[in-house]
Amino acid sequence: MPRPFLHVPEKISRRRGVAVPSPAMTILRDGTLADLASISELALRSKAHWGYDRAFVEACRAELTFTAERLVRERVRVAASERSIHGVASLSFDGPDAELTALFVAPSEMGRGIGQRLFADALVAARQRGVRRLIIEADPNAV
Repeated sequence: MPRPFLHVPEKISRRRGVAVPSPAMTILRDGTLADLASISELALRSKAHWGYDRAFVEACRAELTFTAERLVRERVRVAASERSIHGVASLSFDGPDAELTALFVAPSEMGRGIGQRLFADALVAARQRGVRRLIIEADPNAV
Protein backbone atom coordinates (compact mmCIF):
# COMPACT_ATOMS: atom_id res chain seq x y z
CA MET A 1 0.00 0.00 0.00
CA PRO A 2 1.53 3.39 -0.98
CA ARG A 3 2.32 5.92 1.68
CA PRO A 4 -0.04 8.94 1.69
CA PHE A 5 1.00 12.19 0.11
CA LEU A 6 2.17 15.00 2.32
CA HIS A 7 0.28 18.00 1.03
CA VAL A 8 0.03 21.54 2.29
CA PRO A 9 -2.24 24.36 1.05
CA GLU A 10 -1.59 25.66 -2.44
CA LYS A 11 -0.01 29.00 -3.11
CA ILE A 12 1.54 30.70 -6.14
CA SER A 13 4.70 32.75 -5.84
CA ARG A 14 6.34 34.96 -8.46
CA ARG A 15 9.98 34.51 -9.37
CA ARG A 16 11.74 36.05 -12.35
CA GLY A 17 8.42 37.45 -13.55
CA VAL A 18 6.83 34.03 -14.11
CA ALA A 19 4.22 32.31 -11.96
CA VAL A 20 5.85 29.17 -10.54
CA PRO A 21 4.63 26.55 -8.08
CA SER A 22 5.57 27.47 -4.54
CA PRO A 23 7.04 24.81 -2.26
CA ALA A 24 3.57 24.61 -0.71
CA MET A 25 2.26 23.19 -4.00
CA THR A 26 4.91 20.52 -3.93
CA ILE A 27 3.85 17.14 -2.60
CA LEU A 28 6.09 14.45 -1.19
CA ARG A 29 5.39 10.99 -2.55
CA ASP A 30 7.09 7.68 -3.18
CA GLY A 31 9.31 7.50 -6.22
CA THR A 32 8.03 5.29 -9.04
CA LEU A 33 9.49 3.45 -12.01
CA ALA A 34 8.28 6.30 -14.21
CA ASP A 35 10.37 8.75 -12.12
CA LEU A 36 13.71 6.95 -12.45
CA ALA A 37 15.10 8.86 -15.43
CA SER A 38 13.93 12.22 -14.06
CA ILE A 39 15.34 11.74 -10.58
CA SER A 40 18.63 10.37 -11.90
CA GLU A 41 19.02 13.43 -14.14
CA LEU A 42 18.00 15.73 -11.28
CA ALA A 43 20.70 14.21 -9.04
CA LEU A 44 23.35 14.80 -11.74
CA ARG A 45 22.21 18.39 -12.35
CA SER A 46 22.20 19.07 -8.64
CA LYS A 47 25.72 17.69 -8.23
CA ALA A 48 26.97 19.67 -11.25
CA HIS A 49 25.44 22.87 -9.87
CA TRP A 50 28.22 23.08 -7.30
CA GLY A 51 30.95 23.64 -9.89
CA TYR A 52 32.32 20.14 -10.29
CA ASP A 53 33.86 19.55 -13.69
CA ARG A 54 32.13 17.40 -16.28
CA ALA A 55 34.55 14.49 -15.79
CA PHE A 56 33.84 14.31 -12.06
CA VAL A 57 30.07 14.50 -12.54
CA GLU A 58 30.29 11.72 -15.14
CA ALA A 59 32.34 9.64 -12.68
CA CYS A 60 29.43 10.03 -10.23
CA ARG A 61 26.80 8.91 -12.77
CA ALA A 62 26.54 5.27 -11.63
CA GLU A 63 26.23 6.25 -7.97
CA LEU A 64 23.61 8.91 -8.75
CA THR A 65 21.51 6.74 -11.05
CA PHE A 66 18.26 5.54 -9.55
CA THR A 67 17.22 2.05 -10.63
CA ALA A 68 14.23 -0.22 -10.14
CA GLU A 69 16.33 -2.25 -7.70
CA ARG A 70 17.01 0.87 -5.69
CA LEU A 71 13.26 1.59 -5.46
CA VAL A 72 12.83 -1.85 -3.88
CA ARG A 73 15.91 -1.70 -1.65
CA GLU A 74 15.54 1.89 -0.40
CA ARG A 75 12.80 4.29 0.60
CA VAL A 76 12.85 6.78 -2.29
CA ARG A 77 10.71 9.89 -1.96
CA VAL A 78 10.28 12.73 -4.42
CA ALA A 79 9.11 16.30 -4.05
CA ALA A 80 6.91 16.92 -7.07
CA SER A 81 4.41 19.33 -8.53
CA GLU A 82 1.96 18.53 -11.31
CA ARG A 83 4.60 19.20 -13.96
CA SER A 84 7.95 18.14 -12.58
CA ILE A 85 10.07 16.63 -9.86
CA HIS A 86 11.91 19.18 -7.73
CA GLY A 87 13.84 16.95 -5.35
CA VAL A 88 14.58 13.42 -4.23
CA ALA A 89 15.68 11.76 -1.00
CA SER A 90 16.39 8.12 -0.27
CA LEU A 91 17.01 6.09 2.86
CA SER A 92 18.41 2.61 3.29
CA PHE A 93 17.81 0.64 6.46
CA ASP A 94 20.11 -1.81 8.20
CA GLY A 95 18.82 -2.97 11.57
CA PRO A 96 18.90 -0.08 14.02
CA ASP A 97 20.74 2.14 11.51
CA ALA A 98 19.60 4.05 8.46
CA GLU A 99 21.62 5.90 5.85
CA LEU A 100 20.49 8.95 3.94
CA THR A 101 21.79 7.72 0.59
CA ALA A 102 20.64 10.73 -1.41
CA LEU A 103 19.11 14.16 -0.99
CA PHE A 104 19.11 16.30 -4.11
CA VAL A 105 17.14 19.38 -5.10
CA ALA A 106 16.88 20.75 -8.63
CA PRO A 107 19.16 23.80 -8.91
CA SER A 108 16.21 25.99 -9.95
CA GLU A 109 14.40 25.02 -6.73
CA MET A 110 17.25 25.45 -4.24
CA GLY A 111 16.58 27.75 -1.31
CA ARG A 112 12.82 27.20 -1.34
CA GLY A 113 12.56 24.68 1.51
CA ILE A 114 12.24 21.52 -0.59
CA GLY A 115 15.41 19.91 0.77
CA GLN A 116 14.30 20.73 4.31
CA ARG A 117 10.93 19.05 3.71
CA LEU A 118 12.57 15.95 2.21
CA PHE A 119 14.98 15.72 5.14
CA ALA A 120 12.18 16.11 7.70
CA ASP A 121 10.21 13.39 5.88
CA ALA A 122 13.25 11.08 6.03
CA LEU A 123 13.64 11.73 9.77
CA VAL A 124 9.99 10.84 10.39
CA ALA A 125 10.39 7.59 8.43
CA ALA A 126 13.55 6.70 10.35
CA ARG A 127 11.87 7.35 13.70
CA GLN A 128 8.83 5.29 12.70
CA ARG A 129 11.14 2.35 11.98
CA GLY A 130 12.88 2.72 15.32
CA VAL A 131 16.20 3.81 13.83
CA ARG A 132 18.79 4.58 16.49
CA ARG A 133 21.41 6.15 14.21
CA LEU A 134 21.11 8.03 10.91
CA ILE A 135 24.26 7.97 8.81
CA ILE A 136 24.79 10.92 6.47
CA GLU A 137 27.70 11.17 4.06
CA ALA A 138 27.32 14.66 2.69
CA ASP A 139 28.80 16.64 -0.14
CA PRO A 140 30.88 19.61 1.08
CA ASN A 141 28.26 21.92 -0.43
CA ALA A 142 25.34 20.32 1.42
CA VAL A 143 23.77 22.50 4.08
